[in-house]
Amino acid sequence: MKSQLRPSLPLLALLVSVACVEASGKKQKVDVVSDGALTTRRLSTSTGSNGIATLEVPLADDETSFGVYLRATSGAAYPTTEAIYSPDGAMVLSWDQWYDEYSLTGAVYPEAADSMLSWPVRVEDGPLSSGSWQVEVAVTDDNGNYMANQGLEVVIQTRTDPGGIDAGSVTVRLVYAEDLDQDEEVVRGTEAAIERWREVWAAYGLELVLSTEGSDIDGDLPSLDGLSNTVYEASAQGTDGDLMVLVGETIDGSLDAYGIAGGIPGPLVESGRGTVVISWLANAGGDGRFSDDDIRLYGETLAHEVGHYAGLFHPVEDGWGAWDALDDTPRCQARGACEGDLGDNLMFPYPVCGWNDCTPQDVLSDGQIGVAQRYTGTL
Repeated sequence: MKSQLRPSLPLLALLVSVACVEASGKKQKVDVVSDGALTTRRLSTSTGSNGIATLEVPLADDETSFGVYLRATSGAAYPTTEAIYSPDGAMVLSWDQWYDEYSLTGAVYPEAADSMLSWPVRVEDGPLSSGSWQVEVAVTDDNGNYMANQGLEVVIQTRTDPGGIDAGSVTVRLVYAEDLDQDEEVVRGTEAAIERWREVWAAYGLELVLSTEGSDIDGDLPSLDGLSNTVYEASAQGTDGDLMVLVGETIDGSLDAYGIAGGIPGPLVESGRGTVVISWLANAGGDGRFSDDDIRLYGETLAHEVGHYAGLFHPVEDGWGAWDALDDTPRCQARGACEGDLGDNLMFPYPVCGWNDCTPQDVLSDGQIGVAQRYTGTL
């Protein structure tokens, strides 16, 4: 058990029903919505006297992955995934195996008022068998202590793969903040960057299905280090299964970040962190005009940040002492070695630039491709 805070598609033929599942030993009323590829179950539960609740995730024969979204209903409470058990009772995930130098999923970190799990993560974590999967979840306070009798809003999503799990499409709503959809230069640069993003992903069997819209959201976007009402309201306008990207001018008042993802992985339902935020001005280089190199970098930023949202970590963290959980990304331990081994990887933590240009970052390993394809939102 945790003793301290750890480091921190449009719906067609919509079907709605009510069912019951087991949660914390009690039968819970569950609202069920299915669009044929993604089935969404919503319920409320609470932790027991030990600060832990057990959720049942029913998987049918044709369902290949599932997601569990948790939102704490009280302040200063942080939900997290403790463990996952397969239908035969085998533990397939324990939080303490993926807490230090190797990162598998952000679901094991109690760092915000909500949390998202997508399972399986890697190719070797599947395929999943049908039956009743058990997911142990917990709530901790900001000191890492378990919190008894804490309310949780839960969304369980299960996915089928008619075309096979090793390919798929991701449906994205790109929303321009503060009427930026009327700015010709922003739209020109963004549309060209989207094509670069589409090109990068297509090489790995990932199809981008994207729509754009304007809004009156403030152009200074939140940094997603906490829940945002603005983000919640915007994400609530989409459908379950959409990934949202907000394009604004700055992030938290600065141009220090090209973009930030609201989770690794991110939620597919309404959430105060349910988006990727992008600073178009940071990507344009601060002069407000997109060069060809700016556009390429912008497109790779979009692909990178939505890659985080689909469950991908940096292959190595800046600092060279922490890595992703994938066996086919090198375990480099110094800046020069890491830039040499991984500088062209889409998920490298920063652009690698010389005096005149930056290295194209469009490479994904087989393991990284497998993670993105297994994300519950890759349909």
